[in-house]
Amino acid sequence: MSDSHATKANHLGTATVDGNGRLQVGDTIIHNYSGPQRNCLADLRLIDPRDEKIGIENTKGGLNRESYRWILYHDDFRQWQDDKKAGCFGSRATLA
Repeated sequence: MSDSHATKANHLGTATVDGNGRLQVGDTIIHNYSGPQRNCLADLRLIDPRDEKIGIENTKGGLNRESYRWILYHDDFRQWQDDKKAGCFGSRATLA
C-alpha cells in the first residue's frame, strides 16, 4: 500500500434516516427507532451501572478489600502470576 493511499480519508456529507430506517457507514450502524421501540430502549437504559456502583459504595461504605485481597497473596495465584506461559487463572468459591 502506498503512503498516499494510506493517508486518504472518506467523507460523508449529510445523511438522513427516517422512520424505522437504518444507515451503515463503514463499521458504524445508526438505527432510527420510533414509537414503542424507542420507548423500550429508553426503559432499558433507565439505570446507569456506573451510578449504581457509586450508590452502592456510598450506602455500603465502599469496597471490602479483604474480600478479594487475600487471593493476591495466595501461593497458587502467585505461582500462576509468575508463569509467563500460564493460561487463565480459575478459582472456586464455597459460601459458608
